[in-house]
Amino acid sequence: MYNLSTPIIKLKGIGSSRAEKLEKLGIRTLRDLIYYFPRAYENRGDVRTLGMHDTENPHSYILTVASEVHSAMVKKGMTISKFKAFDESGACEIVFFNSPFIKDVFHVGTTFRFYGKTSFSKTRRLVLIAPKYEPVVEDVELDDFTPIYSLTDGISSKMLEKYIKTAVDELL
Repeated sequence: MYNLSTPIIKLKGIGSSRAEKLEKLGIRTLRDLIYYFPRAYENRGDVRTLGMHDTENPHSYILTVASEVHSAMVKKGMTISKFKAFDESGACEIVFFNSPFIKDVFHVGTTFRFYGKTSFSKTRRLVLIAPKYEPVVEDVELDDFTPIYSLTDGISSKMLEKYIKTAVDELL
């Protein structure tokens, strides 16, 4: 039986290591977790086409992957992974650093909502560097606003959201 005073370590998926990391954020009990509010929200519902890009502010773009991910080591211990994506108004290059796992995420023909700031490469090509991303799935709406939490090493926003949902479900 769970209540607001239940220690966070009792929640499914949280072991002693994660509990220590959450404690750095002041989260010790389910009450602390449920009342851990975001510090801001990102408006990912403001979707633009690449033709309407804005290099000053981050925006969302619904893009289809056009090429396989290519990775290269540029310095000892540093890799760059790139691929091309497009929408009806144009194309861009998407770049990630030290993220070799993305080759398993992005495949030609899949569509994602990318959120980030566009810029131009030295060759004047449009680029999205390390954007946040979510797969576009037919008949599934993506949230317009995404919470941004203060985090610590080893705790991601996705983890925090999952733990909060689990805590609420257990308390109801």
